[in-house]
Amino acid sequence: MIATRVRRRCSTSPGSGGAVDERTALSRELGHFQKSVAEIVDILAGVFPEVGALDDDQTLSYLHSTISTHRHPVRAPEIPMYLDALLPDMPFAPGEVPMLGDHFPRPAVLRDGSGRGR
Repeated sequence: MIATRVRRRCSTSPGSGGAVDERTALSRELGHFQKSVAEIVDILAGVFPEVGALDDDQTLSYLHSTISTHRHPVRAPEIPMYLDALLPDMPFAPGEVPMLGDHFPRPAVLRDGSGRGR
């Protein structure tokens, strides 16, 4: 899983000097993040029984579904790679009239109550 890979990268090695402090801080931040996510999942699971943590494949499949109209599972690669090379399977044209492949997605405008879009 991703957390295992991050921990492996954050492990200390002899003679790394200042990098040890940075790795310790990163490891501590990762632990805090994981604890916060687990607490949120526990709270939501009390209301929505189907709530649960996603594994790498499920996360990538969800992210793919947000930028494509093709619905299919996405598997995490054996060798880590940039997500922009893995997830898209159709062109995206931003602008006043955005296009995703042959589709025109509707942009969402969030308002803050003042009448102005954000």
